[in-house]
Amino acid sequence: LGLGLARLGCQVTLTDQLCALPNLQSNVEAAGTTAKVQALSWGDPSDVAAVCSQGPVDLVVGSDVVFAMRFVEPLLQTIEALLQGQTSGCCWLCLQRRDPDAHALLLQKAPETFTVEEFSFEGLAGLETACALECLLLKLTPKEAKGFSQLSLPVSKASKR
Repeated sequence: LGLGLARLGCQVTLTDQLCALPNLQSNVEAAGTTAKVQALSWGDPSDVAAVCSQGPVDLVVGSDVVFAMRFVEPLLQTIEALLQGQTSGCCWLCLQRRDPDAHALLLQKAPETFTVEEFSFEGLAGLETACALECLLLKLTPKEAKGFSQLSLPVSKASKR
């Protein structure tokens, strides 16, 4: 997703754990983008500060990032820190329910800090596989944000579960 956004002309910083950076850098070079690559361990204040030092973060995107309960709170803390001070920043997460307990914990904890909107891929042409895999989109907007995200996707709201 990040490489696609970079190819569309967005200024992108792709993050992963330190051990994965060589592979990530290789992917950036193969894609021919100008995306930056930086280490980011969720919940690590020095990693978050290093990413934030590159400039304001308007948008955080993540795919398949909720897979174990022990990572949910550090993930949410990191998203909050990255978007801190942004009046129109938000986060979009594409999730597949790999660990039901981790997924439930995310849905329980996220509203403490974020306004949470859940969207479904149901009925969208070309995204039938996402439906079959029970993927969903979550939009997290920091509660202190006063503006609105400029990003809007043509997806239908998911029914409350």
